[in-house]
Amino acid sequence: MERLTRWDSAEFLEDEEDIAGYLQLAVERGDNAHFVFCLSNAIRARAINQLAKEAGVAREKIYELFSPDAKPSKATIAKVTKAVSAPLAAVAGG
Repeated sequence: MERLTRWDSAEFLEDEEDIAGYLQLAVERGDNAHFVFCLSNAIRARAINQLAKEAGVAREKIYELFSPDAKPSKATIAKVTKAVSAPLAAVAGG
């Protein structure tokens, strides 16, 4: 039995060039709602890429953390938590 997964465009936007091309296509479509949707994907992609870089783990591992059947290792959780906590502390005034 095949298992289907939800398509997430953000997973395939790996760098600034990908994001720029993706958003350009959205603009060319001429649909504001579609553009906003694509923009949200681009924002998520940038955040995930930055988080992966700061945590020192593959971007795919970050996405795995958010999947329903996720079973990340304790080491991955620790790395991601550490990468997330510094920006959160700055926002919280810590």
